[in-house]
Amino acid sequence: MVDDLDINDEETTAVLKDHNEEHFALVLDPETNKLFVPTKYNANEDYYIDQKNNAKVYINQAEHKIISSEPFDLQQDEQITYYRNVLDNLVEKYLETYYKDATSGYNVTTKGQPPEFLIHIVMTAKNMNLKNFYGGEWISEWKLDASSNLEGSVKINAHYFEDGNVQLKLHKTFTFPMELKAEAEENCQRILDKIREGEDDILKGLDSLYESLPTQVFKTMRKALPVTNSKMDWNLHVHKMLGALKHK
Repeated sequence: MVDDLDINDEETTAVLKDHNEEHFALVLDPETNKLFVPTKYNANEDYYIDQKNNAKVYINQAEHKIISSEPFDLQQDEQITYYRNVLDNLVEKYLETYYKDATSGYNVTTKGQPPEFLIHIVMTAKNMNLKNFYGGEWISEWKLDASSNLEGSVKINAHYFEDGNVQLKLHKTFTFPMELKAEAEENCQRILDKIREGEDDILKGLDSLYESLPTQVFKTMRKALPVTNSKMDWNLHVHKMLGALKHK
C-alpha cells in the first residue's frame, strides 16, 4: 500500500514534523548518543533551537536522527538564561529518578525578557515493544508565564494489539498558582515539586483504575448466565446422555 511513498518528500516531511512535535519524538544524536526532543516551542522552518547547547539542530523527521548542528547565539536575558539552566538540571535529575524504566527525554525552552517571559517544560517517556505487540508513551507538558501560573497537561497513549486491539488514552490538565520568590533555585524547585504533584495524581488514578477493572469493567463485559442460572457445559457426551434420558 505504501510502496511508492517517498518519506523525504516535502508533504510527508511536513506531516512527520507535526507528528513528532506533537508527540515529543525522541531524536538521536549519533555523535553524542544523546536524545533531543523537537517541539513547536523550539521549532523554526527547517531547524530547531537547542537552548541547552546553544545550537541549531537539523533532524531527519522520518528516521528520528540529527543530521547536523551548528552554533547559535540565543541573545537571551542573563536572568532568563540562568533560570533555564537551573530548571534544565532539575528536570534532568527528575527524569533520572522517575522515568528510569523507559526511554525518555525532555526539553526546557524560554522566551521573552523580564518582566514578560514564558517557560515551557516538556518531558516524555516511550515504551515501544512492537515484536511483543505493545507500545506506549507518556507526554507531559508544562508552561509558566509572567502571571506566575503553572499550567500543564499529561497525556498517556498505550496500545496492546496481540490477538485484539486494546487501547488506553488519558488526558488531564492542571493549573497551579505559583508565588515566585527572589531566589531562582527555590522557584525552580517549587516548579518541579508541582509537576511531580500533578504526575503523582495521574499515577494514583491509574492505580485505582487497574484495581477496579476486574470488578467493575470486565465483569460487565461477561455474558450473563442462561435461564438455568448455571454455566453452559460444553461436553458433547453429557448432552447426548441427557437427551437419551429424556426419551426413556
